Amino acid sequence: MKYLYILLALLIFASCEKYESIPAGVRYGESCPAYDGSFLDNWFPFEYNKTFKYSSATDDYTMKVDSVYFNKAKDVLAGEPCTSYGLLMARGNGVNEINMSVSTYYNPQNPDTRSDTVLSFEWLDASIHGTVTAPDLFNIDTANHRSIAYGTLTLNGKDYKQVYVVLTKDSTKQVSKLYIARTHGVVGFVKDGVDYWLQ
Repeated sequence: MKYLYILLALLIFASCEKYESIPAGVRYGESCPAYDGSFLDNWFPFEYNKTFKYSSATDDYTMKVDSVYFNKAKDVLAGEPCTSYGLLMARGNGVNEINMSVSTYYNPQNPDTRSDTVLSFEWLDASIHGTVTAPDLFNIDTANHRSIAYGTLTLNGKDYKQVYVVLTKDSTKQVSKLYIARTHGVVGFVKDGVDYWLQ
């Protein structure tokens, strides 16, 4: 009987320790919402399996989105992070094919703010990182890149509303400038001093 009491006491202690170790604000079976894809839909509306062409006066580049992923809703366990993310990829590996990826991720437990949303974007040899500063705005200001926002901008004879021009500070990179327009995606870029425009 003595050993039974000792075993019971150990079980109670272990049980209390288990529940005390659960991080504050995290519970068993807590729902982690699905990724809200509105930001990528607005700023990078590249259709899956469609080929996009960018032309200069002398040659063309093509891009085909071959992977799209938005995570679904799920339940998380104690201590498991709740992170929602979306990803678009174009794995171009041929001559004059664009290798592109763009993704964002955030903690959906704070749905009223996206100040902690991370934006990662790659285009040819440019690797860009920024933050989504509002549900439909972003900012890039790193050692290698910075962004400038325009309400309207005329590019290659076309008028666009809400445009970001992303500039490369690293002179060793081939891509020195990107033009990203809301509802259009990347509408142009400058590579080795040559302008390429979305057709």
